[in-house]
Amino acid sequence: MTSTMLQRWTLPVVVLGVFCVGCRDKGSADRETDSPSADEEATHAREPAVEEPVKYIGPRLPEEDSELWGIPARELLFTEWATSDDGALSLRLMAPKAGVHVDDPIILLMEMRNNTDEPITMFRPFAESIAGVAISGPDGEVVHTGPVASSTFGAGAFVSIPGGYVLLGRRGLYVADYAGSDEPGHYTLTYHYVTGAYHQNIAVMRGVCAESELWPGEIYSEPITIEKR
Repeated sequence: MTSTMLQRWTLPVVVLGVFCVGCRDKGSADRETDSPSADEEATHAREPAVEEPVKYIGPRLPEEDSELWGIPARELLFTEWATSDDGALSLRLMAPKAGVHVDDPIILLMEMRNNTDEPITMFRPFAESIAGVAISGPDGEVVHTGPVASSTFGAGAFVSIPGGYVLLGRRGLYVADYAGSDEPGHYTLTYHYVTGAYHQNIAVMRGVCAESELWPGEIYSEPITIEKR
């Protein structure tokens, strides 16, 4: 085959190659030139992500070696965050990893996070003495059998969480108040947080805020399991 014929056959291939290069994403050549080496990628993969410090309103989760209500932070279990339908609020539960003695109360901690950039006025979690917490023990459902606190809430039952901040709450679940909670075994707890028209009416009566300014909605926490032994 002559050189002239070779040129005729190879020219379309060369033109096609030039066309494909011209269609590449803008800046791709720069990315290839600046792409990190395998060693650089491995180095970046080992670098831990830098997280911003959690901003709390009121009491805060302690540092690794300090305690909150007698529980060292390093000895806590955490659930995943559960988020409201509108995305505004998220909550998670915390409890001791090591469990508790059968005669001791279960200490349940909760964090409520404002995911927005604006303050949110809300009914304080755990403000109602027994509402929202469900317990399943070794023999099935554990029900509240103790006295029920008054549902006459003051202004202190409401709180405003600044944008990006976290509110920490605590609930002690005492054996005397929950029949059947003094048996050894595993107990699974969930928390259903809800704010409705009833709470909005109280907020208005107490002069906390206008009805439309109290966050309405609900969040179902992820379950957390604690051992009694």
